[in-house]
Amino acid sequence: MARHSHARVDPSGLDLHVLTVGLILLILGIPQTMKAASALRVSENGRYLVQPDGRPFFWLGDTSWLLSQMTTREDVDLYLRTRALQGFTVIQAGIEDYDRTLMTYHINGGNSSSQWFHQTPWLDFNMIQIWGNEKQIYPKITHDYQLTPVKPTGLGEGSYENGPQYPTRPIDALKICQQAYCSYLAGGYHTYGNTNTWNFSSYQPEGTQDWRDALR
Repeated sequence: MARHSHARVDPSGLDLHVLTVGLILLILGIPQTMKAASALRVSENGRYLVQPDGRPFFWLGDTSWLLSQMTTREDVDLYLRTRALQGFTVIQAGIEDYDRTLMTYHINGGNSSSQWFHQTPWLDFNMIQIWGNEKQIYPKITHDYQLTPVKPTGLGEGSYENGPQYPTRPIDALKICQQAYCSYLAGGYHTYGNTNTWNFSSYQPEGTQDWRDALR
């Protein structure tokens, strides 16, 4: 399930939104206090998320599941500042906070939250995970897009850049771009992942370089 609140990362002045996860997924904000009020909501037509003034919210996410576990405050600041300057608007991280109520569900690989929960009233938007099968992105988002009631949908976790674990490797810049195009052109949002930055170089079996180098 997911929740969210407005997030500002200094000194850039750019906005980020942090998606937090346990078994359930949440979006929460990361201002300096990590406890701002909720800002995003589902659009009136049900197709996408909007900001408080009604403008569409552009979701370009990054996965950073161990943000709260494997880092120092300085590393967190470096990571968030860099991603904000690079244009990312959402960070999916393992920080538990149940203050807000915008919800989704992070499903296992090869599926969408719509498989189990689309008709449930608490599910505000769908989330897809494809784990190594990039060709699933477009048809799965298209499938969710056609469901009723209408709800936003998109890719919450795809193939991670430089990940050695995927049968479709190498996951290079071309495949990363292809995943993003499939997400957006199908009418969904998109989340990027890098095999080195999501765990801050703490998971050696899948590491290929230091996370600070991969962050650039």
